[in-house]
Amino acid sequence: MSTISLCVIARDEEELLPRCLSSVSGAVDEVIVVDTGSTDRTVALAEAAGAKVISHTWHDDFAAARNTAAAAASCDWILVLDADELLAPGAFAALRNATRQADFECGFLPLYNAISGDRTPQEVMGSAAARYDEPVALPRLVRRSEDLRWEGPVHESVAGWIARGQRTVKRVEAPIIHYGYTPEVGAKRGKKARNLALLEAWCRQESANPVPWTYFAWELMTAPDPSAAAAAFNASARGWNALTSMAATLRPEELLSQLPSPVALATVRAMLLLRAGHRAEALATVDQAEAWGAEHPNLQILRASLADEAAAQLGSDPNARRAALERARSCYAACLAQRDRLFTDWVIDGATSWAAATGLGGTLLELGDPVAALPAFESALAARSAHLPAALGRVEALIELGRAEEAIAAIAPLLERAELRTQADGWVLAALACHKLGTRTDMAVFAARAERAIAQRGSVVPRRALKLRTMLVTSPATKPAAISAAADKPKRA
Repeated sequence: MSTISLCVIARDEEELLPRCLSSVSGAVDEVIVVDTGSTDRTVALAEAAGAKVISHTWHDDFAAARNTAAAAASCDWILVLDADELLAPGAFAALRNATRQADFECGFLPLYNAISGDRTPQEVMGSAAARYDEPVALPRLVRRSEDLRWEGPVHESVAGWIARGQRTVKRVEAPIIHYGYTPEVGAKRGKKARNLALLEAWCRQESANPVPWTYFAWELMTAPDPSAAAAAFNASARGWNALTSMAATLRPEELLSQLPSPVALATVRAMLLLRAGHRAEALATVDQAEAWGAEHPNLQILRASLADEAAAQLGSDPNARRAALERARSCYAACLAQRDRLFTDWVIDGATSWAAATGLGGTLLELGDPVAALPAFESALAARSAHLPAALGRVEALIELGRAEEAIAAIAPLLERAELRTQADGWVLAALACHKLGTRTDMAVFAARAERAIAQRGSVVPRRALKLRTMLVTSPATKPAAISAAADKPKRA
């Protein structure tokens, strides 16, 4: 029977470590805790839980600490957890079954980011409202080997170990619950500032390596400080130049095996370019990543979004517009087709589920196909029930299908949501639904609310504004001046 070592690195984790270690009781054969300089009761609590504790001098290098833990492990497999994580109830059987079959070398376990520390594992796994995003599969169960190495002083990874050895990966349904994204933990530990400092140092040490620039750009892009945007853009450019220079030294057949994966950097760079309005350069970035051999849903969903935006600019050329929408539809469908695949690169939240399904539904509505759009929106809502664009899209599809009563029943609770009270889309759809149902008085009330919202904010999905303007021309209820202006805007929300 295969054996499993739990490996944890910790420092001043007396509050969270006991729960982490308790969660693996009976699921592992050995517990290794590498302590990087605790001044609280971390070491004593780990030893009391039966762990083998190893002191490790901290050198601003998470990979070094991971490798110290792996070197001390004696079992066949290594399970990696952080002190702010725990193994979900029921994961024991999945771990044992997977290691018993032993038909892989790296197991990807689903990780759920809890929204608060008081949420139980069952709540976090069972409700989208109890977590930040979809679960992401991470390489946390690895077969112990002499060449096993984590790489990178921060955001350490075994991706290189997997790629160099062409190792087999497999999804293992042994969920991990992560409490480190909660506001209280994040504020207390200062993770963002710590990571930025480590990444800045790494970029200085290895300026020709695109990997640290990728992580640095990502951390800056997601920083709350708006002034970090320019630094993120610069970091992504430095990384892209380094990656391009590296690719230029390799033969085509060497790109996949020797070039660092361009997916994460291309994703961050394209997102930053899109924020800055540089759509052509963003598309060129996606094109180049795919020319280097990258295949990933991030690239597909970025391409789909760019095609959607292109279609919105092609209103005067119906054939070109339809061609762009068909490209978007194809890319969204390609994203959804990869729902069950494993990726060593970070996947944009929802890129293979709710976000892609919502994008597909909107594109299908633009193509005049509400029959196909409705199940796309319903699929998105099944994955993320509170996703407002999908909920509004579903209402719109119901209206187009002549199911006005269902549309009104669906839009009514949405109009109570704070984010819709001052926006136009909900009121526009309510007016359209009432028109379909023949309730002209209600239609007039909602149309007036829609016009006020458009006049105040100037934002509404153009196709919806156009539908409302057409309705008011044939069934006038209020002056459609603001609505007309919104419908004529070339953008597509």
